Amino acid sequence: MGAQQILLLILSIIIIGTTIVVGIILYQDQAYAAAKAALSTEAKDYASKFWNSYQSLAGQKTEGSVAAFPDTAQLGKYAGWDSNYRTTEVGTFSISAVSDTCVYITGSAQARKKDKSPKVTVTITLPEGKISVVENEVVTK
Repeated sequence: MGAQQILLLILSIIIIGTTIVVGIILYQDQAYAAAKAALSTEAKDYASKFWNSYQSLAGQKTEGSVAAFPDTAQLGKYAGWDSNYRTTEVGTFSISAVSDTCVYITGSAQARKKDKSPKVTVTITLPEGKISVVENEVVTK
């Protein structure tokens, strides 16, 4: 082989290696973004289910009852959860706080990007049913 052919071979190996590395990085970024979007979507879905539970319970509320959602465990049961947290393929969701005016649902994804993991907090404001979503990232080690 001539010197020119060897240089072309080395150059092509460098180009192919660089392309593979860039492809892997793009795939990981896309997977992280998809996990973050799925986490947010699933959290919003749970918020809608909790809001529907609240509306049905509020319709059954009588003068002597204290609140529609007295604790997080009861809210989880109304939504079909076994307890006040639920783990899915997307991540882990928990009912972090319940009061007469707000319900907070927190979700954390299993996806990782460097030292960060996506997290979402959904707030359901009662009784009007306003659902607000805050997405952020948590540093993990």
